[in-house]
Amino acid sequence: MSITPEFLDELRHRLPVSQVVGRHVQLKRQGREFAGLSPFNKEKTPSFTVNDQKQFYHCFSSGKHGDIISFVMEVEGLSFPEAVESLAAQAGMDVPKPTPQQAEQAERAKTLHDVCEAACVYFEASLQAPEGRAALEYVRARGLDDATIARFRIGYAPGDRQAMRQALKDQGFDDAMMIEAGLVKKSEYGNKEPFAFFSNRLLFPVTDRRGRVVAFGGRLLDGDGPKYLNSPDTPLFHKSKLLYNMASARQYAGKGHTVIVVEGYMDVIAMARAGFEGAVAPLGTALTEDQIAEAWRIAGTGGAAPILCFDGDAAGQRAAFRAVERVLPYLQPDKTVRFATMPAGEDPDSLIKSGGKQQLLACLKQTEALVDKLWQMELQSRELTTPEAWAGLKAALGKRVATIEHAELQRFYADEMYSRVKDASYQQRQAKRGGNANAGGYGGSYSGGRRFGRGGVPLPPPVKPRKPVSSSPFEYRVILKTLINHPGLIDEYEAAVCDLVMGDPGLSTLRDQMIDVWADDPEVTAEALADALSARGLDDVLGRLQQGQGIEVLGFAKPSAPLREARKGLAEAFAHLHRKALGEELSQTARRFGVTEEASADDDIDRWRSLHEELDQARLTAHEGE
Repeated sequence: MSITPEFLDELRHRLPVSQVVGRHVQLKRQGREFAGLSPFNKEKTPSFTVNDQKQFYHCFSSGKHGDIISFVMEVEGLSFPEAVESLAAQAGMDVPKPTPQQAEQAERAKTLHDVCEAACVYFEASLQAPEGRAALEYVRARGLDDATIARFRIGYAPGDRQAMRQALKDQGFDDAMMIEAGLVKKSEYGNKEPFAFFSNRLLFPVTDRRGRVVAFGGRLLDGDGPKYLNSPDTPLFHKSKLLYNMASARQYAGKGHTVIVVEGYMDVIAMARAGFEGAVAPLGTALTEDQIAEAWRIAGTGGAAPILCFDGDAAGQRAAFRAVERVLPYLQPDKTVRFATMPAGEDPDSLIKSGGKQQLLACLKQTEALVDKLWQMELQSRELTTPEAWAGLKAALGKRVATIEHAELQRFYADEMYSRVKDASYQQRQAKRGGNANAGGYGGSYSGGRRFGRGGVPLPPPVKPRKPVSSSPFEYRVILKTLINHPGLIDEYEAAVCDLVMGDPGLSTLRDQMIDVWADDPEVTAEALADALSARGLDDVLGRLQQGQGIEVLGFAKPSAPLREARKGLAEAFAHLHRKALGEELSQTARRFGVTEEASADDDIDRWRSLHEELDQARLTAHEGE
């Protein structure tokens, strides 16, 4: 179509924004504007406004802004020409005539849509007719009621392969049209009549983004042939590009529903009946790049990442890994997918029937990020017992990551995979040496609820990540100096030192580099560790560890201190830091008593009591260690 700016201005003039938006949002007048709940986000307080005079809408919760055309495109999932055509019909305007070639294509597409719709109506009626009794009994045995059958327009293709053809011919559709729409096919024998593409199958209509029927998916009820059969590709339908239920899912995604990609038609229907209205499915094939892109479009900008839901069997996991390969090249910042795996032997349909909506919801809450699925994918079936095997894992991950086209995101993935390989290989080396890098979270062992390191020295309670304590970084300097001078203790205190939230960027960098050097060589000496840190440009920070505030009198931090003395001093430093953090949080909680509302004040009192008990226990532990 050939649309001029003048035509669009007239269209906007004839249709007030409030009229168009009011079809989707309940609006309430507020002065010169209208207000309502956002159609793009879930909210309880209206943040969506419409101004007819200025001919725009604005959503404060999502930041979306536009006119009637952009609104219809966003909410109804239409292209620009489709939105203009829809609005023009509402306004009683004729869209400008297209070129002869465009007119021919549009007329043919319209005719094909008409014949597909007529076929859908015929199939729906056939399901309710005597010849469809067995198909209807099958559907009801699967738990579908009449309302669901009608909503999804489920139908039946009779065994008589001339019945549908004749019914459509009676409505004025010729064989050429039905063949082009994929409804009938030519006989391989020249003297035979064309015959219906589907026979004795339960049919699920497939629609385009606007909800227009463009094809069918058929399930065989009995006899020979593939269990599922899709319409052939046509000018309206390419099975690698569309998703089953995409038009409905697009509407619900705009209302906050998460897009969930499942494996089959019945899974989609079961999900929708259970309230998961964002469910879609590929059309009998593995998920394609175009379908992944469509899932992202349905989810919309800023929407939740689509969840790819796979069965819990081996075939389901293979499908999940294929999806990882397909998705990786097209990742963008804030554009990703997550993975949900059904219990073994279950699919969404069967899980809902056996465990109800809550059982499925529990699975969907335990999704895996794409980065975790990639790691799992390359880790499976590998025996990582040699350096060559670890190098092979690293190379395979690098090859996968290299397919990510977004350069910055590729770097983030490369860093993450490098860290995982390094950490996993180190843990394996420690296990072989008989080390205990993870026991109790600190490399020690448990005994009666108390942590003890080597030599029987009590290890500190965990220093949970919190705001840095308000004092100078003296304690941090003591801890870092002790570990650099006694790198053999890093094994025991790695988790504790990594959990420290340091307010000093220099000390934080020194800590990270120290752990990095040690992870590459757990047997590193104090001299070699200091040289490596110096080579990384950290001389200034290393110098600060030796300066002022009495650090020079702490004998346990010196290189000459016996290891047992250094270990005990380090435990006391961590315990002191822990008590200090508890004390500060206790004071902050107490100060809030007079300024909080009653409900939150009760929570503060409970927290204050809990902190008191924790602080008393920390002091008792310190006293017992003396």
